[in-house]
Amino acid sequence: MDRTKPRFSSNKGYLGQLSAYLPRRDNAFAAEQCGAICHRISRSGAVEILLVSSRETGRWIIPKGWMKLDRAPYEQAAAEAWQEAGVIGLVERRPFGYFSYLKQWADGTRSPTIVSVFLLLMERLVNGFREESERRREWVSTTEAARRVQEPELRTLILKAGQAIAAGRAG
Repeated sequence: MDRTKPRFSSNKGYLGQLSAYLPRRDNAFAAEQCGAICHRISRSGAVEILLVSSRETGRWIIPKGWMKLDRAPYEQAAAEAWQEAGVIGLVERRPFGYFSYLKQWADGTRSPTIVSVFLLLMERLVNGFREESERRREWVSTTEAARRVQEPELRTLILKAGQAIAAGRAG
C-alpha cells in the first residue's frame, strides 16, 4: 500500500484511517495542537461560530496552533484565536473535546495531529491582528460551520458545542 495515499475504507474508523500515516514523521504517534471554537450569541439568540480560512488551501477551520511549553493549552488556544482571527474573549480552562486530522507538511508528507479544543466566548473582535492579511474570517451558524469544515470529528464537536452553548452549559 502506498503510504502517501492510503485507501480509506468505509468500515474503518477515522483514527484507524490516520494510522496509515503513523510512521511518516519522526516515528511519533501524533503531533499535538490546541484550538478554539470561538462563539457568540447573535441578536436573534442563535449561537454563531467563527471560522477562519487556512493559509495554504483556504479551507475553513477553527483557530489552532502548536502547543507551547510555557503556556497552558487553554492559554495557547486563546492566543491562536487572537493571532488567527482577532478574537479576544473568555476561554474555558478544560478542553471541550478533541479532533484529529492529517497535517500536510511543506515537503508533502502528512502526519496525524490531535487537537485539544477549548470553547472561547468572544468579547471583542478586532482588526489588525497578526494574520489578518493571510486569512478570512466569518461568523456562521453551528450547522453551517459543521458543513464547512472537512474534519469529521470537528464537525461533531462544533454541533455539540452549539447545543451546549445554547443550553447554557458552556461559554
